[in-house]
Amino acid sequence: MAPKKPDMHKARAKLPDGSWYHWNVPETPRWAKKDPELWALEKQERSKAAQAASREKAWRGRTEVKLKQKKTLEDAFGVFDADGSGKLDKAEMKEILTRANSSGGEMTDADAEEFISLFDKDGDGKIDIKEFI
Repeated sequence: MAPKKPDMHKARAKLPDGSWYHWNVPETPRWAKKDPELWALEKQERSKAAQAASREKAWRGRTEVKLKQKKTLEDAFGVFDADGSGKLDKAEMKEILTRANSSGGEMTDADAEEFISLFDKDGDGKIDIKEFI
């Protein structure tokens, strides 16, 4: 176990997405009683720098995960888009739903249309990459 830095303790805050990030906050050194104004300024600067670095690291990690997830979805879309049109039509969606159906039954055109209608934001009757992701 690594020894803890004696002049720091942990603080935490929430990111907008609800996850937490942590940073080190300096504890009061002995000399601070002699010059509390200087200590207040130094503590504020140390804490701000540590918090900013921690927040950046947390966001960078979350962004990398989201980019990997997006790439996975884009790759899947490419597999599903059999005709390469950039949109999933009723026939392609019917094929996807039939393969995903655990009961083994074939999906109908109505099933595919209903599914498309749930995600088709532009009303063209197809699902493009943005609607898919």
